[in-house]
Amino acid sequence: FVLAGCVKEFMPDVTDFGKGESKVSLVLDFKPMSVGLEHTKAAGDALNKDFTSLYVLLYDFDSKMLKTSWKIESYSLSDVGRTDIEAENGHSAESNTKQAKFTLDKTVAYGKYYMYAVANIDNLLTDFSENIQTVDGLKSLPLTWNSSEIEKNAQMMGCVTANGFSSSDESIILNKKSTNLHAWLRRAASKVTVAFDGSALKEGVFIYLQSVQIKDIPSQCYLDRANNVGKDGYTLNVPNNGPDMDDGEIITYHQG
Repeated sequence: FVLAGCVKEFMPDVTDFGKGESKVSLVLDFKPMSVGLEHTKAAGDALNKDFTSLYVLLYDFDSKMLKTSWKIESYSLSDVGRTDIEAENGHSAESNTKQAKFTLDKTVAYGKYYMYAVANIDNLLTDFSENIQTVDGLKSLPLTWNSSEIEKNAQMMGCVTANGFSSSDESIILNKKSTNLHAWLRRAASKVTVAFDGSALKEGVFIYLQSVQIKDIPSQCYLDRANNVGKDGYTLNVPNNGPDMDDGEIITYHQG
């Protein structure tokens, strides 16, 4: 009972990080796409699976305002085998994705922060300088689908954490001379697989796919926010009504 009454006095002040600067090293992994069908591993090869640009952004924990940023020019890149547990729904559509490793070229003062990694958005620090001043602005960055160069719709973002298994938003604490951190980068784009099951068809009955088209697709999305088209607070320039939205390209399998 005496110890229980005194325990509060011995608790450390978690806001006192001391004085110093930390050298930060990061590992960034492409999160493997999930698959909705049990018997397919088709990952889809239309999107770029490499880095065309890479940035790290550091935000104050309390205000969530941008403190500093880095454009990463030098990093080591490798292919890493992926397992089902690394996919969001427990079923990976990709057996390998990229992994990047590097160390920030400037040390970071001890403290508590939010840190994010963004890939494949060229000129992020200049073209979107106003958007990235806050965490919410970064997450709300508008992305527009490039229908003429499909491979360029490969924008990715991830929260940097001290826990290599986490892909959700978590703060980091820097209070050591060197710190190793990790982020799962998740693509803004998705892949859709269209399939039908003909196992219950009667003998002599056949189904032929003539064409496939996805209807009512928003041409824009947020970088890292829920895309609830038409809901209150949705700010992107897309119609609220399904019939007014864009239709995808038609894939034709059979004529006549």
